[in-house]
Parts: sequence; structure tokens; C-alpha cells
Amino acid sequence: MAPSTDSSLALIILSAGRSTRMGESKALMRFGNWTTLELLVRTGAAAGIGRIVTVIGHRAEEIRAAHSFTGIGVNYSWAMNRAQESEQIESLKAGLQALEGEFLDAFFFLPVDYPLVTRADFTALIGAHRKHPGPENLFIPVFGEHRGHPVLCRAAMRETILALPAGKTARDLLAEEGVVPVEVQNPGILEDMDTRDDYRRLRDLFRQRGAVGEPGASRNRIPSAGTTPSPGDSQSRLRGM
Repeated sequence: MAPSTDSSLALIILSAGRSTRMGESKALMRFGNWTTLELLVRTGAAAGIGRIVTVIGHRAEEIRAAHSFTGIGVNYSWAMNRAQESEQIESLKAGLQALEGEFLDAFFFLPVDYPLVTRADFTALIGAHRKHPGPENLFIPVFGEHRGHPVLCRAAMRETILALPAGKTARDLLAEEGVVPVEVQNPGILEDMDTRDDYRRLRDLFRQRGAVGEPGASRNRIPSAGTTPSPGDSQSRLRGM
């Protein structure tokens, strides 16, 4: 049974980059019945996350026109990062600004490059956050001693991230804040896609693990505002992670 929706949990999906090496918008690549973005939104919603923001920039109108996330039981919105060549930390700031004034217990950030993240990864991080009594504010999934995505931040991190001066990166954030590693069973937390070869490989892994039904009980797609053409065989991690 899927957990109940929690509006104090937010997910920020980072999808503003140019995807130069891919040659296609990563948000529009197809995995089973869904685009990458649809898949990640469904997965977050299935984990009980009640607030989702996607930060877009390059090909923003095309991405927006291809998706409509009404009727999925979460509060969804878009945010813009017009500086498409900026570090991903700037997209994260744009996502947090879109959440200004909203009560949050914790928020996730997740580059759109990671289509193999599962509901279990989200729920493991949520469980660790709720059980952990210490002062640490960052929770990162780990597989085989390697850190991956998504990253959960306690609400106290919102102002810390927004106050980061220009030139600071995620590496600086991790060095300055306490981190709780959370072991998960999914190697997909390490699998990002930068090139078409990456996409083909991850698409095959997705098919092999039978993940088409993973985000929820139904295989129905989230309603789309228009059809999204399949790329056929047609930026990754935050710097320093």
C-alpha cells in the first residue's frame, strides 16, 4: 500500500540544462509508458511526497507543453532557471524559491538524469530522516559505499542553500553540513544518463527489472498535455558529488 500523501515533503526535480551530450531533452526521453519526467513525478508521488516542483530552462516550453500533472494527488508546479549554463545549485535555489512561504519538514532534490530511482529509495530516506535524532540535515542514499540520488534535506537547509554565495557548489554544502548515509538496495541511485548510450543502457535496465509498474499500482500515464514523440535511440550529478 502506498503511503499517504504528506504536503510537508517536497521534491525538486532539476531539469534546466541543455543536455548537450545527449542531443535530446532528458526530461522527454521515454522509459516504458512515461517520459523521464513523468516517471520521476509518479515515483515521488507514490512515495507520499505531496509537493513537487520541476525546474526547467532549456526547451522549457516544449517540456511544459508535453506534460500536465493535474489529477495525480500532489501539488505540482514549474520553476524557471533562465541561466541555463549555471551550476545545478542555481536550479536548486530556483526550486526552493518556488516553495517560499510553504511549510516543509524536508525536501528532496533530484536531477532528471536519474530515471532508475525507486519509491523505496525515497521512503528509505524519509524513514531515516524521521528516526535520526542527530543534528545532521542531509541524508544521502548509498549503494556499495557510493553516494547517489535523490538527496533529502531537512527544512533547516532551505535558508542555508538560498544564502550560498555565487561560486559555491554542492561540494561546499556537503563539506560544511553533516551527512547521514542511508544504505539502499537499488544500484539505480548511481545511474545517471549523459549520452545516448547511457540512455539505451538505462532503458534496458529499466525493462529488465520490470520497473514499468513500480511508480504505482496502475500503468496508466499521468495525463499529458500533448503527445511526446519517442526519441528512439535518438546536467548529471551536482558538481562534486
